[in-house]
Amino acid sequence: MKLPPWLVAAFVFGLACKKPAPATPEASAPIDPFLVDDSGLHLKGPIPLADGSVAMQHGDDYGALRSGNAHLGPNGLVVHLTEKPLECGGWPDYKQRSLTLWLGAGPDGKFFAGRTATTHINGSRGFGHVKLEPFTLAPGAHVTGRVAFSDPPWIHNGPVTKGKRAAGTFDVTLCPFSDDAKAALVPPADLAASAPLAFKVDGAPSAPKSVLVTVQYDDLDALPWVSDVEAWEQPGVTCESRYGKTGIDMKASVGLVASDLGVDQPLRLHPDVNGAHTQRESHVGWIRVEPFDLTTATTVRGSMVAFAPRYDTPTGATTPEHLPPASLAGTFEARVCRRGSKLGKPYE
Repeated sequence: MKLPPWLVAAFVFGLACKKPAPATPEASAPIDPFLVDDSGLHLKGPIPLADGSVAMQHGDDYGALRSGNAHLGPNGLVVHLTEKPLECGGWPDYKQRSLTLWLGAGPDGKFFAGRTATTHINGSRGFGHVKLEPFTLAPGAHVTGRVAFSDPPWIHNGPVTKGKRAAGTFDVTLCPFSDDAKAALVPPADLAASAPLAFKVDGAPSAPKSVLVTVQYDDLDALPWVSDVEAWEQPGVTCESRYGKTGIDMKASVGLVASDLGVDQPLRLHPDVNGAHTQRESHVGWIRVEPFDLTTATTVRGSMVAFAPRYDTPTGATTPEHLPPASLAGTFEARVCRRGSKLGKPYE
């Protein structure tokens, strides 16, 4: 049957005006983590493409971090980025703008150099993105790279904070270090990411009975993100009953968005969640969380190696403690917990 010309024309016009189907997640371009901005701030200054330094904005206050240094700490590479020159052995003055980031050596001892990693940044809400250029681990070496983080105003358990963000490139010198400091970067050889997940405290192993992974997604967060993996020796711990437990409880803090999943990433181990006044932390190790849907999945798999060396409180401490070596290492399958207004889960 021959259609009338007006009907053919209307059909062709309708095809021309039809909106294209939305891109599938697989077809969407990957998100550049250095361009994600959770701060809620209006642009002020050369962020995110800073002029050869790291630009930093905190509310209406703006400045550039053009100095700093790097050194090997008790549990990783520590990079200070500061407004004013900083001598080796010193820490940034709290009165000046600064950032300090920590990177464990990772599984290959190269501090995740050559690719984007998500790591602990002091001066932010917790974590940000860094990409180091490969460097030689030797005193006087140049540690160069790119860093970015953004924090929304924070109102949980305290006064409202101002949005904060920083982005740019840096070039600092690695300070002298001892052989002991270099050796401390590597976890014990008997810890394996491929073995079943296990605690080890002062050499005594035990198996976690409960493991939870937390995803957060609050009002000003640009993307949902994984904030921690926590393991208990008690069975039956749930998202609702996780607090106030006794016994061994270790947590690995992270700050991973979807593009950070499926590869080894830095971590920050809290091995003494229960039973210690001293809340020591360690960046020795790494973690891999396998890709999953951060907004709908109920379980997730992953692996890690995390180690905290022995710690003795300084002489004269109000509450002296002698904390033995502790570790959490192996593969895990965890239940997913969610927090934040965009997930319909208010903070406790």
